[in-house]
Amino acid sequence: MTKSKNLIFIITVIASLLLSACAAHDPWQSATYLEDTELGEGAKLALVLVPREDGYSFALSSQTEDVRLITKELCSAFGGKGGGPKDMTQGVLTSGTEAEIREKLNSL
Repeated sequence: MTKSKNLIFIITVIASLLLSACAAHDPWQSATYLEDTELGEGAKLALVLVPREDGYSFALSSQTEDVRLITKELCSAFGGKGGGPKDMTQGVLTSGTEAEIREKLNSL
C-alpha cells in the first residue's frame, strides 16, 4: 500500500468523525488518530477517536483487514456499540481511556 493510499483512507476516516462531531453541535472536539503499525508502507488500519461526555465516538478503517471483528472486540471491551461494512466501521465506546483503547487495539 502506498503512502498516498494510506493518506486517502485516513482522510476518509477523519472526515466521517468530523461530520459526527459537527452533527453533535461540538465541532471543536479534539480527535485522536491511533494506528496499530507505523503509518506508511504496511499500515493495516486506522482508528480515530473523538471525545464525548460519556466516552469516545470512533471510526475504524482498513483497506486490508475486516474491521467488523475488531470493532466487535473494542465494543465488547469498552461498553460500546458500532458497525459498518468490512472496510470501515463507526460507533461509540462508553468507557476506557485513550491508552486503554490503544493497548486493546495493539493486542488484537
